[in-house]
Amino acid sequence: MTSNFSVPFFINSKDRVSGDINDANYIFRDVPQNDTDYSVLLSEFQIQNDFYNINQYNNQFILGPDLGTTSLILPNPITIPSDNYSGTSFANYITDNAGTLGVTGLGVSYDSSSLNLTFTNNSSSIIYLEKTNDKSKYLGIDTNSLLGITNGTSYITDKADFSGTSKIIIE
Repeated sequence: MTSNFSVPFFINSKDRVSGDINDANYIFRDVPQNDTDYSVLLSEFQIQNDFYNINQYNNQFILGPDLGTTSLILPNPITIPSDNYSGTSFANYITDNAGTLGVTGLGVSYDSSSLNLTFTNNSSSIIYLEKTNDKSKYLGIDTNSLLGITNGTSYITDKADFSGTSKIIIE
């Protein structure tokens, strides 16, 4: 016997039963238990801008000078606050906070036409940049590829992707 009923469900990532940033499972509670088969009709879907493009899964990378004297010793990864950054706001954040992040003489800019970041070193030492997480696509560089930017030079990244969440699949 088929019966129709309407129950609103509010899905929040903090309520997931299992999964991670790429996949999640939820249990719908408060559904009648007398039927064994259910069909779900999605009649309305709203999404707020709650998915930060830089979040706890991709907000760390190596940025800093060589801390060693005889061998290369890099600083610990820096952590960028989770937020919904544009290329320009990200570049401004790094430039404005470079000193507190342990790097002096660094300038970062974003080119909205070519969609890349330019890291410019105006310090007296080499500044190193390394992406340590494949999910950090906003940096526009290869993972685990250590870049050394010498004094007075710049490094221009490949396309930096600040698009954030690109799809949500409901099955």
